[in-house]
Amino acid sequence: GDVNGYDFWGNSKAIPADRKSHYGRVLHRGGKRAESRDDGGVLEIAADWQVPMEDAKWHTILQEQTIFEFSGDEDTRCINRITRLTAQEDPVVFGDTKEGMFAVRLDRAFMYPYDEPQIYTDADGIPQTAEVMDNQGMNGHYRNSEGVEGKEVWGKRAVWCALSSSIGDEDITIAIFDHPDNLNHPTYWHARGYGLFSVNNLGAAAFDENAEPSRVELAPGGSIVFKHRVYITSWYHASDEQLNAQFEDFSGK
Repeated sequence: GDVNGYDFWGNSKAIPADRKSHYGRVLHRGGKRAESRDDGGVLEIAADWQVPMEDAKWHTILQEQTIFEFSGDEDTRCINRITRLTAQEDPVVFGDTKEGMFAVRLDRAFMYPYDEPQIYTDADGIPQTAEVMDNQGMNGHYRNSEGVEGKEVWGKRAVWCALSSSIGDEDITIAIFDHPDNLNHPTYWHARGYGLFSVNNLGAAAFDENAEPSRVELAPGGSIVFKHRVYITSWYHASDEQLNAQFEDFSGK
């Protein structure tokens, strides 16, 4: 959301041309490693975080190396995501903002029903003109490791947060875990009722007016690492006991 003053969160085709200079981009550079194992798989990718220049070119301020570790069984899937961000020739400052940092957008079944008509955006992020009241299939429910439930999980600190739903006869839980090595652990959660599910290690005062503002500075060549786990259950809603066990397992990695 705020990297050297540039927004890497909200960029879309809906941004007016005269505002584009305030938005960065993450450019995928390709896969570095792909392995299949008896117990899962590994994918490693590289990406450049870039900001616009006056000559219509792009300048890389961060290089990203991310490893995805995949595992699971008949009814579960687990993805560990380990990301290293390394500053290039310029210092990099991560500001305190609610927009970040590792997020997923989910099917409407994981949303909370609306109380009034809404204006929806299209695939390019452009708002449509008509208000629509359509809650069909929406039955999401949040809870976190601290016992907070519903939309109140937003802006709360927790080691994990889970979002459950039912699609037809299938019960599903999607949980995200914050690793103890991460900055600002236990982290704040930017988890909304409209399908946005985000863990944000870079926000503090954006969620809690009494918190000390978060500010992370990387000198050229300096790095920071973030570790998160996504755990998905199918045909049942994961219990607190199961999710706490997943956190303990992830904490040791």
